[in-house]
Amino acid sequence: PESGDYYTLNEMGALMLECVQQGQSVAELVATIQLNFNAPAEEIEQDLHNLLKELQHCGLAQLKNA
Repeated sequence: PESGDYYTLNEMGALMLECVQQGQSVAELVATIQLNFNAPAEEIEQDLHNLLKELQHCGLAQLKNA
């Protein structure tokens, strides 16, 4: 809030972020997204990668190795 910057996610992005925050694995996340959206697993994985990369670029997430 201090910066005045605001970010929004579409419905799929919001669900992805929720799954990540719950600690779901990539396979679990893909399965969850496929239950809610008609999208192929490869596309979901690429969208997840892009989302996490963008969050990191904006300073909103820090990626770590498991």
